[in-house]
Amino acid sequence: MGFSAMQGKGVHEALLARQDAEIRLIETMRRCLSQKAKCDRDYATALVNVAQTGLKIDRSDDLAAWKKFMDEIEQQSKQIRFNAEQLENLCSDRMTQLYQDKRKSRKQYQEEHAKVASQFAHLTEEYQKKKAEYQKHLDYYKQLRMRFEEHYIKSGRAGRKLDDVRDKYQKACRKLHLAHNEYVLLIHEATEVEKDYRTILWPKLLENHQTQQEMKNLIVEASNFADLTSDKYADIQKQIDVALQSVNPTEEYRDFTEKHRSSSALPVIFRFDDQLIEDTVGKLQPNQLTVDNLTVDWLRQRITDLESAIKECQEKQNKLQNDSNGKISPSVSNSQASPINNSLNTSLNCMNGNGGSLKDIKFNKELSSLKCEERQKNKLVEIIRSALNEVSCEELPSGCDDLSVEMENNNLVSSEQMMTIATNRPLYEEEWFHGVLPREEVVRLLRLEGDFLVRETTRNDESQTVLSVCWNGHKHFIVQITAEGHFRFEGPSFPSIQELILHQYQSEAPVTSRSGAILKKPVLRERWELSNDDVILLDKIGRLFIENNKHKK
Repeated sequence: MGFSAMQGKGVHEALLARQDAEIRLIETMRRCLSQKAKCDRDYATALVNVAQTGLKIDRSDDLAAWKKFMDEIEQQSKQIRFNAEQLENLCSDRMTQLYQDKRKSRKQYQEEHAKVASQFAHLTEEYQKKKAEYQKHLDYYKQLRMRFEEHYIKSGRAGRKLDDVRDKYQKACRKLHLAHNEYVLLIHEATEVEKDYRTILWPKLLENHQTQQEMKNLIVEASNFADLTSDKYADIQKQIDVALQSVNPTEEYRDFTEKHRSSSALPVIFRFDDQLIEDTVGKLQPNQLTVDNLTVDWLRQRITDLESAIKECQEKQNKLQNDSNGKISPSVSNSQASPINNSLNTSLNCMNGNGGSLKDIKFNKELSSLKCEERQKNKLVEIIRSALNEVSCEELPSGCDDLSVEMENNNLVSSEQMMTIATNRPLYEEEWFHGVLPREEVVRLLRLEGDFLVRETTRNDESQTVLSVCWNGHKHFIVQITAEGHFRFEGPSFPSIQELILHQYQSEAPVTSRSGAILKKPVLRERWELSNDDVILLDKIGRLFIENNKHKK
């Protein structure tokens, strides 16, 4: 069981207290082992004095055996001195380094914890800020809408002042829609960031700290340097070995983790505030992106920016992995060093958990952060692309409400009009084809569910044929042209637009599955409307004569 299982509120303070206790323990160990090394040196010096004193004898017949004995004592003193020097080096170098690393680790943990907490606080603050901006734009939009309605009632459809008010109203509407999309994306982003923080980044931070807590191997080395191979010290060493062997790294923090173990932290929920738009007469939907002529360019640019950021994340990951694969392990580069140095290097590697170095831990942490960032941006791209794809072949809807349609109550002719099509005549001769027709006039003509007409429009300097239908509002569908030159919507294709419209009218099949729009009654041209071939431009400079072909005949 690792530190990642601890996610309660008091884990941070408990972990800091544990770090402080371990720092104090390392300082105590270093001080005590340094004192032991000093005692061992003094003991070695005393043994040398004993040996030298023992060699100062007058009886030559006992000199060989005694000398051998004294020589062994002298060799023992040399070994004790060597071990004391190695122990002193261990304390002055490795223990000091470990002590500094512990303090640095604690500081780094506090900084990283503060950084993550600050980022999360900043994100929460940004969420509140976007919500406030949304409310601000919403209030401003309502104010201008009311002003536009007042001017429209007073001045009718025309007037320079009305045009100025309409322009301000449309700009306010666009800002509201952009603020709506930013608010929705920020909610999704905040949700993903909070999820990654709770399930990946925070457990990784705790596991990273746990891998730096092992001190067993340094104690083992110190005990080896203190082994004098005598019976007395052998017994002591045996007890130390038994005690050290009973230390199980996997169980070392069991009591600590069991004490502070808690269930997984509940996710922080970021929801769209439905109250923002509950009294708004518009096309904004809670927690859904709005795709219209006011926001489509912004959404496409946002996808481009996100894809560039994703590519940059992937490049950073590749560079990070290439740099990691090109590095040489310290244990290999130091293979020719002394046995003691090799032992110390092995100890440090073991301390970092499963033989991994600090660089490996840093690499894994950075790689996880980059992957989280890439996944968050991919989620936003998926949301935006899904919203754009839902438009399908439909003409982009208008972002601003048409108040002239809402206030106009002109009665249209509601008599039954039969659908007539002749495939041997051009499209402009069909009574339900209105030619170039403003969107406002389309809305005026289509009043009942199922009313439809066909018109022309120009988009990006390209002429397009559009089917307009009254169905849960007003839907506009661009007639698609296949590679063979046929015409279609989502269903089968036909050689002419007339046959396509007749098929949709007679089959009563929805134009698109998403809209569900069904053609019920064609709206014919007014009798006073002129057809294209009814207008003749005479070749006479300065004057334009319009003649009616019917009168000519």
